[in-house]
Amino acid sequence: MSDPAQPMSKPWYASKTVWGGIVTIAAGAAGTFFGIHATNGDINQVVDNLTTLGEAASMIVGAVGGLIAVYGRLKATMPVHVTKPSGK
Repeated sequence: MSDPAQPMSKPWYASKTVWGGIVTIAAGAAGTFFGIHATNGDINQVVDNLTTLGEAASMIVGAVGGLIAVYGRLKATMPVHVTKPSGK
């Protein structure tokens, strides 16, 4: 049972904090190893784009999974039934 005092959670890829950390580490590594330097504005734009992409990917994967489930049920040749677990 969920605790109403607990905030709702979200997947890691929907977190701007996680993406901000990843992009900051990557930007630091790019600057150190390749001499590429990014501004805070550049990093913020990349984080916003990655967050949006992650949310879109989640919706697409969910929709495809649902379609596969419906297709599988329509093509099935045997009925589905639920049995009670044995009391062992």
